[in-house]
Amino acid sequence: MPDRLADVLDTARELGFTVRDADADRVSLISDDAVLVVHADPEGRDLTLGFEGTPWHCHDPAYFARGEMFVPFSVCEVVIALALGELVVVSYFQDGQCEDRCLEHQEARRAFGALRPGEYLTVRRFEARGGGGRS
Repeated sequence: MPDRLADVLDTARELGFTVRDADADRVSLISDDAVLVVHADPEGRDLTLGFEGTPWHCHDPAYFARGEMFVPFSVCEVVIALALGELVVVSYFQDGQCEDRCLEHQEARRAFGALRPGEYLTVRRFEARGGGGRS
């Protein structure tokens, strides 16, 4: 496991996130029905972050809108910001099915386009589940 990915795993466990699939190139954090996956490339130089089963993803560092600015977060900082509620999960649903999920800064000034019938968004915290996590 690359050092940067090991740091993400250690941080997630320290903050009480439920962890699964901790192996040589992947760490998955679970909160309710959302699984946030951190993946390392074979050389360990690049980390990607995204939700299982949805197209959204970003690379380390991730940039999030905070007010009028974009602020970089390392993947470890993303995990910490999730625990603090600074970053939230935005899920897009169409006809009751989750079609996409992303992370947003709670201070983002996002202009949501017009939603069509059957479409809706949810915004929630990515909750840690106490106990130091599991592997």
